[in-house]
Amino acid sequence: MTLELPARIPDSTKNAQFPADGGLDIILVTTKLYLMASTLELIAGPRRQRLLQLMWDRERTAGDLAAQFDVTFGAISQHLRLLSDANLVEVRRVGRSRIYRAKKESFGPLAAALQVMWSDQLAKLKQLAESEIAATTGHHVDDLDSDKEKK
Repeated sequence: MTLELPARIPDSTKNAQFPADGGLDIILVTTKLYLMASTLELIAGPRRQRLLQLMWDRERTAGDLAAQFDVTFGAISQHLRLLSDANLVEVRRVGRSRIYRAKKESFGPLAAALQVMWSDQLAKLKQLAESEIAATTGHHVDDLDSDKEKK
């Protein structure tokens, strides 16, 4: 994983002296922790998380991404710009379109955590949907599936 320092790194660490007694390891770990904290801060918002989720496994156009939200294209464009500036997404131009894809490698160990979180959210959504079907119809989803197989 390449280590890229964000533009907003604190001034106190920009001109850090590297001690000869192995203190470099501490500085590298501190820098990695700072980068991880910066990434977490950037993706803390639900819209940015959803944007990343939408482009995690495939490329999406800016228009396609914006269509998934109830805010203006300009608002989504600003979120995409912040993610791009932080090197968390790749952007390429095709004609007049911009195509986005999450750069999983830029997330380091956070990538696996995000995938688990999104999987858990989908499992909870499925459970809620099945509970709603059961409450509405009085049948469990498995019962409905077995009725289809009998026909």
